[in-house]
Amino acid sequence: NVFNRADNESFWETQWEKHGTCGSPTIKDKNHYFETVIRMYITEKQNVSHYLSKANINPDGIARTRKDIEIAIRNSTNDKE
Repeated sequence: NVFNRADNESFWETQWEKHGTCGSPTIKDKNHYFETVIRMYITEKQNVSHYLSKANINPDGIARTRKDIEIAIRNSTNDKE
């Protein structure tokens, strides 16, 4: 947590609530979410923001369906989970 490095649990809880919970049912729980994030960003050097941007899915206030987001990510990762 950049603002309060002593409050790591709050930071991770916020990340789960904001990003992880919308991954259900593919993302099974908190551990699965963070394992997936670590694998994608650190181990495999994947950039989901770039994948979404390539599919014209940007943080512009326009609602997108989960299916549109999933298709964008799968297309950029050669259909890997």
